[in-house]
Parts: sequence; C-alpha cells; structure tokens
Amino acid sequence: MNKKFLTAAFGLFVIASSVLALNGFSSNTLAAAIDNDPDCDTVAIIKCGAFSESELRGDAAKGDVPKVMSAFGISPSELNGFVSGIVWKDGRVTVGDKTVATGATTAGRWNNPTSDMARIAGTDRAYKMSTSHFVTDGQTAFVKMVNGQFSFAVIKSCGNPVTAKPMPKPPVPSYACNSFVISEKINRTSFRFTASASAGGGAKIVNYRYDFGDGKNATSTGTAASHTYTTPGTYTARATPIVSVNGKTVEATNAKCTVRVTVTAPPTTPPKEECKPGIPVGDDRCEETPPVTPPETPEVPEVPETPVTPETPPETIPDTGPADLAIGGVGLGSLAGASYYWRSSRRNLIHKLLHR
Repeated sequence: MNKKFLTAAFGLFVIASSVLALNGFSSNTLAAAIDNDPDCDTVAIIKCGAFSESELRGDAAKGDVPKVMSAFGISPSELNGFVSGIVWKDGRVTVGDKTVATGATTAGRWNNPTSDMARIAGTDRAYKMSTSHFVTDGQTAFVKMVNGQFSFAVIKSCGNPVTAKPMPKPPVPSYACNSFVISEKINRTSFRFTASASAGGGAKIVNYRYDFGDGKNATSTGTAASHTYTTPGTYTARATPIVSVNGKTVEATNAKCTVRVTVTAPPTTPPKEECKPGIPVGDDRCEETPPVTPPETPEVPEVPETPVTPETPPETIPDTGPADLAIGGVGLGSLAGASYYWRSSRRNLIHKLLHR
C-alpha cells in the first residue's frame, strides 16, 4: 500500500499545483478522492483486497487474517449482510449521504510503524492505526449494520478491518391520542370537549380535528372545543390529533378518543291558564278591568188596584143592662176563686214533698 499511497499523493499534488497555477490560491476544496482499486502491496491485510462477500469470507480465513479480524472483534460468521459505504480519512463512516459512525480505527502492515500505531500480537507486522494515515480522502468498504447501527467495516481494496463509534440511534417517533371527554355540559344542547394527546421521538402534534357525530366538525390547534346540537339524540364525538412525523402528516386516533353524547328532548310545558281568550295568566293585559254592565232588571207585571170598601158602622150599639153586668160579675168571681184554689193546692203539694 506504500507505493499506492505515494502514487496517489503525487497525483493529488500535480492536480493541486495545476489548479493553483491557473487560478491562484482558492479556498474551494477539491473533489474528494475515493480509492476503490485493488491494493496489492505489503500494507494490505488481504493482498489485493476483496470485492465480494464470498471472496472476503474466503480470504479472511487465510494466514493471520483471522487474528487481525479477531483483534477488531470480528468473527468469521459475521462476514455477511453488508451494505456499501465509505471509510473517510477524518474517521467518518458513511452509507449513502448518512454518517453512521465516527472516530474510525483500521489496520495495516508496516515495516516502520509510527508511535501512534499498536502492534497486533501473533501477526505479520499488522498494526492498529487511525484512518488519518490514509493518503486518499476515503476508501470504499463493506459496512455491517445491525438493527440500524454501525457494527464494523472492511475496506474493499485491502481487506483492512475498521471499527468506529456508532452514531446514536435516532429516536423512534411515537404519538397517541390518550383521551377525549365531555369536560362541561353547558346546557341541554351545548357541550365542551377536551382532548389529550402525546408525541415524541421527533413527532409533533400539529392540530386537532373534532368530529361531533352530527355531520359537523372543526379543526383547532387547541385541546378543547365546544359544540351545540340542534336535534335530540345520541351521538359519537371523536378527536383526531394530526401529527407531523419525518416530514409526513399522519392521524393519531383510537377508541380512547371517542365519547358518547346524549342530547335530551326539551321538557313538555303544560298549557297556561288564560285570564282571557289567548291571554295567559300573569300577562299585563290581565290587569285591565272590563267595564261593568249592570244586570237587567226584570219587568214586574202590574197588579190591579183593589178597591177599598169603607167600613160600615154598626147600625145599632149593643144595649147592656143591669142584668148583663150582674152575670159578668159572677163570671169574674168564679174565675178568681178557681185561680186561688189552684195556687193553694200547688203550695200544699210542694210543702208535702219537701217535708216527707
């Protein structure tokens, strides 16, 4: 790899010199140089590299290569399921346009190792070293990803293994509608609703859509909404949080975010008593006193006058003589005697009763 590194460096020097000669000094960087050619010099762990998984598995079982791989924590059974990536001189490992690891360490065979290189015991001049020793900007590599995170890599051109610090696993977006309740019954037909939702891991609640079950709905950024129903009945109201996830908009709803609403019929009002036809009792018009019409006096039939007959004086005054007066005196005397006798008998009777 020494010869290859020197040749690449010389090429970069020639290109840079040409650019500087034509344009003078520029702060614009040159296009990255990425090596994908077989490296058949003495620096390669696998001479001339490996460019397929089957070739890599075969060559990794030869010579001291298993010890070098083991020093990097790589077992033969793991040499499969790779994706293509690049190991960079600055220690990054990328897959596509995404950095999956940083602080990379690789291996190489060196006759004159530097002080920052660590010998791998039991191998032919194999050392651990920083990728800063790369001559080119980057090397194509097999990259092993496990559950979305970087595990290790193997440079294709030379079979050199690579370990690095995986980038933190991105959080998993989560979101849910937690509850939807009637928070207040304003009156017989009007209700206030309150929703509760949560979002995390990069998910964000944008707004809420409310469906009141009677064909009416509303959208709001708030967690509360009010609605008035026009017809008695039972309705199912629903809240749907609208969530932004990874640049997309999704709906988050479930059975927890539905609620039954019962609107009762208005109470029956008994007919009001009327003080006048069409005027209920209590109306101001009831205070008006109608004019009093005196009752008609029935006609009394005329009674014909009865003619008065003048009294006719007696033709003669009775003639009372001395004999008549004597008879009257005897009668009065008899009456007085009888009265005296009755009173005496009563006194005698009472006296006897009291002194018995």
